[in-house]
Amino acid sequence: MSILNNIHTKGVLYSFGIVFNRIVPQWLLRVRRFNVYELDPNLSSTPSSLEITVGWAVSEDEILEAEQLTGPQRSIGVGASDMRVCRASVDGKLAAAFWATSNVFLEDGLGIGYELDDDQAWLSGAYVEKSFRRRGIHSSILKFMIPNLIASGMGQVLLAVNPDNIESRKVHEKYAKRTVGSLIAIRFLSVAICSVKGDLSGDRWITLNAKRKPILIRLGNR
Repeated sequence: MSILNNIHTKGVLYSFGIVFNRIVPQWLLRVRRFNVYELDPNLSSTPSSLEITVGWAVSEDEILEAEQLTGPQRSIGVGASDMRVCRASVDGKLAAAFWATSNVFLEDGLGIGYELDDDQAWLSGAYVEKSFRRRGIHSSILKFMIPNLIASGMGQVLLAVNPDNIESRKVHEKYAKRTVGSLIAIRFLSVAICSVKGDLSGDRWITLNAKRKPILIRLGNR
């Protein structure tokens, strides 16, 4: 039933991609598609409810707890000083986390990275614990993060979504100001290829050393 539910909510292609990634070793081959969205800067910040408490992690213990939920985001090539994590708790228990970074965000497994201006923030690594899903927690985090980042001086808040993930695409399109562009990235062993469309540009379309010389993508006409 969980497989059928996955197909229904996230789509056939996304579900196939999950199976593909489980069968094919990550070191051998990865293929991903992304839509890049600029999120609406005019969202009103939503105060925490009695049930859901949202805020930035303020201690190393809180950051480590978030990484237990989302995976070790600070080890993918971006310095810890460039990353912050927003946490949502329900009755004192961590329910979800969403990361924000500046400077550059590397998709280490694909051999590509997003090169950011000083006033661009990139959101990534979102995860909601299964027992807390479909309770509006992800939306509560976005409604907190976006106005907060804009108020801190960020002119754009951006993220990438796999368009085959129907559920995720619908949620983020709801809060998007516009679609910046789309891309497809393929990495085979150490060779990475990336094709971009829309207001995206890459410093090259192929790299023979995906680990040390990733393809860098710039985002949008300002």
